[in-house]
Amino acid sequence: MSLLKSFIADVEAFLTERGMEASLFGREALKDPNFVFELRKGRCPNLRTIERVSAFMAQRTSKPIRAESSPASRLEAAS
Repeated sequence: MSLLKSFIADVEAFLTERGMEASLFGREALKDPNFVFELRKGRCPNLRTIERVSAFMAQRTSKPIRAESSPASRLEAAS
């Protein structure tokens, strides 16, 4: 699975698990209420944005993110 597809799946799972609205997620994570809607329409975020959103999700979950499963690590492994 590509980094982008994996990232989108992570975001969708986060929204589902927490019952959070997409606009609230985008507003809280990036101050962009349209982020998830644009992501669903094909927006391709840069690595910095992926890292910021991943950190936002990690702070709000009880499961710690292992360094080797971070988006940057997955990108390096795919190279």
